[in-house]
Amino acid sequence: MSVMSVPNQGTCELLRAFISPDGATRGAAEERLEQAIRGAPNELVKELLTVLLAFGENGAPAELRSEAVVLLRQCATDSSERFCWDRLDPSAKQAVQEQILVSLIQDPSSPVRRHAGHVIREVAHAVAENFEQLMEAWPRLLPFLSSTIGAGADASHVAACLQVLQDIVELVGAELLKQGPQAVTMLQTCLGAPSAEVQGAAARLALQMVEDLEKDVTGPIGALMPTVFTVMKGFAVASEHEEILKETLESLISAADEEPEFFKENGLQQVWPLLLEMCRADHWGDAQVRHSAMEAAMSFFEGLCADFCKAEGQPFLEQLILLNLEWMLEVEENVDTWTSSADKEDEDELDDDLVGIGEENLDRMAQQCAEKEALEEAFMPTLFKVLRAVLAAPTSTWKHVRSCVMAVSQVVEYIEEEAWVDQCIDFLVPHTSHAHPRVRYSAFTAVGQTAYDHDPYVAETHAETVLPLILAGLDDSNIRVATSSASALASMEDMDEEDLEPHMQELMTKLFTRLKHSQSQAMQETCLSAIAVVGEAASDLFLPYYKEIMPALKELIANSSKDHQKSLRGKAFECASLLGEGVGKDAFVDDAHGIMQIMVHYIQAGFEADDQTREYVHEAAGRVAGVLGKDFKPYMPALLPSLLKVLQQQPKEVPAWPVPEDDDEFTQVLSDGKLLGLKTAVLDEMGETLQLITSLMEALEEEFVEFLPATCHQLMPLLDFPVSEDVQDKANATWEHVVHCARSAAENGKCEPAIVGQLVGEFLKCTVTMMLKLPDDPKEHGPANLSQLQAQASAMAGVIKKAGRNVLSKQDVLNLVQVLKTLLERVQIENEPAEAAPKKKNQGKADDSDDEESDSDEGSVSRQSVRFSLVDVAGALMRASREEFAEVGLSIFMGLVRDLLQKGSDSERGLALYIADEVVACLGELSVPYWNTFMEHACNSITDKTAVIRQHAASVVGHGSRLPIFAQIAGVAASQLARVLQKHGERHRRRRAVNTEAKQVAASVDASIWALGMICEHQEKNVGGDSTGAWQMWLSHMPPRYDKEIGQKASAQLLELVVKNHPVVTANEQLPRVLAIFADVYKSKNSNSVLDKEMASAVARAGEGSVKGLAANLPERPMMQHPCSHLPLLDIARSKASSIIPGL
Repeated sequence: MSVMSVPNQGTCELLRAFISPDGATRGAAEERLEQAIRGAPNELVKELLTVLLAFGENGAPAELRSEAVVLLRQCATDSSERFCWDRLDPSAKQAVQEQILVSLIQDPSSPVRRHAGHVIREVAHAVAENFEQLMEAWPRLLPFLSSTIGAGADASHVAACLQVLQDIVELVGAELLKQGPQAVTMLQTCLGAPSAEVQGAAARLALQMVEDLEKDVTGPIGALMPTVFTVMKGFAVASEHEEILKETLESLISAADEEPEFFKENGLQQVWPLLLEMCRADHWGDAQVRHSAMEAAMSFFEGLCADFCKAEGQPFLEQLILLNLEWMLEVEENVDTWTSSADKEDEDELDDDLVGIGEENLDRMAQQCAEKEALEEAFMPTLFKVLRAVLAAPTSTWKHVRSCVMAVSQVVEYIEEEAWVDQCIDFLVPHTSHAHPRVRYSAFTAVGQTAYDHDPYVAETHAETVLPLILAGLDDSNIRVATSSASALASMEDMDEEDLEPHMQELMTKLFTRLKHSQSQAMQETCLSAIAVVGEAASDLFLPYYKEIMPALKELIANSSKDHQKSLRGKAFECASLLGEGVGKDAFVDDAHGIMQIMVHYIQAGFEADDQTREYVHEAAGRVAGVLGKDFKPYMPALLPSLLKVLQQQPKEVPAWPVPEDDDEFTQVLSDGKLLGLKTAVLDEMGETLQLITSLMEALEEEFVEFLPATCHQLMPLLDFPVSEDVQDKANATWEHVVHCARSAAENGKCEPAIVGQLVGEFLKCTVTMMLKLPDDPKEHGPANLSQLQAQASAMAGVIKKAGRNVLSKQDVLNLVQVLKTLLERVQIENEPAEAAPKKKNQGKADDSDDEESDSDEGSVSRQSVRFSLVDVAGALMRASREEFAEVGLSIFMGLVRDLLQKGSDSERGLALYIADEVVACLGELSVPYWNTFMEHACNSITDKTAVIRQHAASVVGHGSRLPIFAQIAGVAASQLARVLQKHGERHRRRRAVNTEAKQVAASVDASIWALGMICEHQEKNVGGDSTGAWQMWLSHMPPRYDKEIGQKASAQLLELVVKNHPVVTANEQLPRVLAIFADVYKSKNSNSVLDKEMASAVARAGEGSVKGLAANLPERPMMQHPCSHLPLLDIARSKASSIIPGL
């Protein structure tokens, strides 16, 4: 082939520089290219075309043509920094459109032809948004593609043109199908072509049409699906077509993800067995084919989950569960090889990739079914049906048992019903003594996972069953099994002392023996975690073992000096500090000082970037400080300078090119036109340091005041720290403690009261300035803007609360209210569903066994969550400056409430009720003049279809019920709340809230329980008829189970009513229920130390007969097998009652 063009040598040299291994050479080429794009884009594009067309003999090498076509694509891609298409003159654009078609079919290099297709795609999208515009702007493109495909002379040419059509199908596909049967006929012809390359391209184009086009135009494609799947089956039996099959499967996955319903009507019955067959085949040269087939099956399941869970879809569900169980059989068979990997970072890397994929798929299936509310009703029964069949099969081996055990471990996280948790534990327990160590290991792993996912239920309900198994497991001859049993123990954080007491001696002996024998580092680290958990749960029972354990820990710390022992040393610090917290200051004080001297040495010496000890030391030092309290102060002169030195590190400007060549991960951010960067490990250390400083302030209280100047000096620059949102957020949170410390010091005469005002003023000045940088245009509000604003608002609310009263002037309050109004008006919401407010710092859920999940759910940032956080600042102002806010800010916020309610969307109503709730709660009678704006709406919204609105509406009426004027609507409100509890109460009692929707429903039920109790107490005469029925409904649904703050408020209210001898609550027929509630709440996350003490006293005062008969009369909790979990309260009650009731 003759040379078609002669490229400029300078351009060729530039392209060679781009593929040079030398960073400096590439950097210089980048600079030259940028200059050309800015100054002479037409000339640049024409020179690149010249190189691209020089594919003849003695022309440009393929690697240069490839680089030229890639640069052309970037010039036409509007998201690329090199985009310059809109600055090209018409002649340059026409040259690209004409000459790129030549390269598409004539260039001898396959990569160049492929990239030429990409250029066509980007140019087509640059010149047109639909079929008509494309025909006008590039009239030759579609005729060229059509004629080339129709000619069919060269399979590679046809495939290339089909690929281009696939790339621009969203522009032309609908019109092609609407114009008649020609497009479908063309695809049918290509699917029947002798070339596999053409067949695959046609199949992918058809699937792309399904993915990208609207349902009303894809009907004709349905007729092609049988042929598409027949083509795929042909690829599957011919090993030379694996790559084409893999690409077609990827297209099928994308189409199934986007339009699963299409396949339900067009070919699912045909393709499903084909996918299963491909998944089971093991002859593939490329394992990715098998993986893609599985992913396609999973895509169909996720898209059609509701159908799979119906009776007619059950066979599909069973087949998919079984298939994944089969994949999980591909594990390492050699026990010695498996055992020897105990201390490896990825301890199961010996198993085939299929094992991990199968396990992950079962997790995905359970999550999807949970989201569709079909887990307990459909998925779990089907899963156990398949598990029983697998285990009962004559060919079942230890591998099958292990797969079944791990299947339960993967799905248990999503279970809500406690009955299913019980069934999972019952299923797992026998396998902890299986003959094969890998089964025993998996069984203990699954028990630990179940305990972790369903804390505290498993620890409270199944400890009596599980603890003997763990004791046996600790003696297992296989070190990995023993380690797994210790890990299961470490997951049972909420065991009762009564369950532990019979086993304490044996448990501690075995854990201590395993720890000392050092058979594996993983065993030692797990023992340390387990000892810490037992120490915390056993409380005073642990004291006899403390003197033996602590010296061993200090010895372990001293002897774990090698690099590979850093995590072990860190775990030892962690265990020692946790045990110290458990046994208390008197027992721990001497050891605490010894451990602190070691940790101060580490902190002063500094940590390497990869030192796992660092985080453990920081957290342990914080715990030790918490135990020692103000006695920790002598360590501050040695400790604080090293901590503040960490905070002095500032981001540096880094060049855009080349990227810093460093082994450490580097975090970069563009700020004020400069690229700033800092090592990620440094940022992590700064975050941990801020957390430690916070812990030190909490421990030392007002004694920290002498260290405030130096701390604030380093802290202030971090309030505006663009390179790390996490560091900035923690600096904001730390300032709350700074203000609290100063306030405490002022109250104790250790500093001037004016210091508090100065610290608050400095913070508000800095923070308000940053908050007002939020752009006016909502379209410019990126996730980073919103996240930063929410964090700043949260910190501002915290600082104002910690500052207390009489710090802000009336003008300060007005200024802040105006800022909040401005920001609320900037953060607009359009057509978004209502969502819950982010948790305030003093809130939390009662069952927080899924800390990581809840963090991710509740910590996500949206426009609505930002607005809630801004309202929280107003709430803080109402509490700290009640009269001032009522005078200058209330009318402004009531105007917002009126406007929001008039807009009428769920999001706006939710925010309006949230504001109203804060106003009523904080301002009380001062809010009454504005009740006509919102109170009737709140009462009507208690039964709203949206859970978030129900929650805030119930809270509004609950707070409003304290005021006499509420009598006018008390009866209606009580009736509304009763309807909510009748509809959702039973499910609330027996199910654990897992997903976001369930948590929102749970929060609304908790709010309704609390609100009904408030109305019963404060509006008893106005609920309508005999109030006893309302009291009984309240007591029957107590206690709230999700919202920690609501739970404690409701429990405290009930306790106060008992103390006051309320005639209904303390009536003989109600007393057993009241005492049962106390037993349920006692030492739970719905209580606190003060409530625990007062509840025990209240039980003691109930009288001899009530206390002695309580164990027999208490109803069991739903699905609870061991009512003896109530006994701690009874024991304490009897002890207290002995001085009140003689002979008890």
